[in-house]
Amino acid sequence: MASGAQGATPAGAGAVSVGEFEVFPTRPLAELKSGPNLAYHAEARDQGNGEFYALVCDPAALPRVDALAVLRKVVDGGVGLVVPQASRVVEWPPTQRRHLVIVLDRPMGGRLVKTLEETVTPLGEEDAIRHFLTPVVTALRQMHGAGLVHGAINPTNLFFSDATKQRLVLGECVSISVLSQQPVLYVPIELAMTSPTGRGAGQFADDIFGLGMTLAFLTLGRDPSRGLDEDMLLWGRIDFGSYAAILSAQRVPLAFIEVLRGMLADDPKVRWTVNEIEQWLVSRQAVTRQGMAPKRASRPFEFGGRPFFTARALAQAFNSDFAAAATAIRSNEFDSWMQRALGDEASVALLKAARAEGSGAARSEARDASLVARVGIALDFAAPIRYRDLSAMVDGIGGAGRGVRHAPPHPGDRRGGLAGRAAIPAHRKAAAALGIHHLRQVVRTAALSA
Repeated sequence: MASGAQGATPAGAGAVSVGEFEVFPTRPLAELKSGPNLAYHAEARDQGNGEFYALVCDPAALPRVDALAVLRKVVDGGVGLVVPQASRVVEWPPTQRRHLVIVLDRPMGGRLVKTLEETVTPLGEEDAIRHFLTPVVTALRQMHGAGLVHGAINPTNLFFSDATKQRLVLGECVSISVLSQQPVLYVPIELAMTSPTGRGAGQFADDIFGLGMTLAFLTLGRDPSRGLDEDMLLWGRIDFGSYAAILSAQRVPLAFIEVLRGMLADDPKVRWTVNEIEQWLVSRQAVTRQGMAPKRASRPFEFGGRPFFTARALAQAFNSDFAAAATAIRSNEFDSWMQRALGDEASVALLKAARAEGSGAARSEARDASLVARVGIALDFAAPIRYRDLSAMVDGIGGAGRGVRHAPPHPGDRRGGLAGRAAIPAHRKAAAALGIHHLRQVVRTAALSA
């Protein structure tokens, strides 16, 4: 792959040189833009076979330069994925600034849908397998084998590779930070709770979840959440599980029920892997693997006028009103409830450590927020770290300040959410207020007890 950080060299007809390609600033391709990154027509300088386009990366998009270095080497060109062919930092004439420009194979059939509100003709079983699952799973196997997460698997990032609009390929995944453009419905629950810019580096299992939801879209011909409130759907997923909340009322083709259950499993240890999906494509035999159901307390904990039976649901509800949550956490009722809800000694000890506070310090808003954040980690350590309006995975805290997502109020919650509260301006404030040493200790203990 051609790469470098030098300025552009002269090219024909006002074009900008990127490796062995020429990019034309006067020939935009609006239909191929990716997030904030604009697309332009590109041509191979030797006029060889193939059609190409280029993405001019907005610096704020945080392109995945590390992935560029290896992606073309590990993914077979034209098999299930739009592959980058060259990249270079150049002086871009329209902005007169330096930008990373990435040249990619151009999918000749265009984008499947521009928005999730659009509908398509539902794919039958054989077409879905031959023209979508088989090539895309092959590309994912190659990416995952090289340690790369795609992080952008959803219907708006699907393209037809051919002009006849038969074969589907995944769009590019390198011009913007991983998972930051993924719709809430197309990520697992813990990432749906997180600010899009705080989702971290992602895991292979996140790709499988996005693949499952995209398969559901293709076989139903529409987004299964169309017309549903996003926050209500998140609470449904927390309470009943993603598959049940999203697809139980849909007419899912019988042939795909088991594979979709496997791909949309909320427990990443139960969620199918690429290898298991490939085995299913060959044998049509479902993988059976039992996971641990979330432990439910025999009695609910009342908060905000609603009953909560699971630790995950309560942790999410606490984040909607940290002042009231801090009061509840310090109560005797919470102390007795957590014994029944968590059950095992390791989890109870973890929660007690999170609740520990220094003596003599006066109660304050910052202290309340820190307590609620620590208890949230202890109750649900797979979920993001939530401090006031900041919500981020452990490896995504640095980017979370660029966008925040507060916890939606639980249906019927009389206090409502946090929509009117100002965002935390920087992730360092959150880390300092939490007490980063204490936070690391809580996370480390949680990992050991998993």
